[in-house]
Amino acid sequence: MTFRGSVLAWFLLVALVTVAQAAPTDIDGWNGVRWGMTVSAVQARFPSGKLLLGSMLTVENVAAAPGVKPGYAVLIFERKDKTLRRVSLMPGTSSDAKPGKYTAAEVAAIRADLTKRCGGAAMVGDLARWTLPRTAITLTATSVEYSATTKK
Repeated sequence: MTFRGSVLAWFLLVALVTVAQAAPTDIDGWNGVRWGMTVSAVQARFPSGKLLLGSMLTVENVAAAPGVKPGYAVLIFERKDKTLRRVSLMPGTSSDAKPGKYTAAEVAAIRADLTKRCGGAAMVGDLARWTLPRTAITLTATSVEYSATTKK
């Protein structure tokens, strides 16, 4: 092999290793629950959660990422078959009179955590979006939304 061929082979190997290391992790659900789980299965995972209208479960004291002040989660189920389809994480508590906002530092921490786990996000203004095979994640100043991308 020529010197030129060796250099090209080396660059190709480095590029392949970099791509393999940067491949995003797919996520199928959130925090130990999976898309398509029933209300009762999700309630078993979060026994302190409060079921509302038969299709939403609120869970208090949930952090959106390491180092972020805990807020709450709303787990939303498909109305027809009562299976988990979406999770919204929000700052504050579910009894707050109006929705809270994450600080700029908290948004940066959440974005860094998601980027580490899922790869780079598509940015539209202040909105960051990760699209994985089974889950779409949207980050704004007021919430982190995890939603199923496929029907179970």
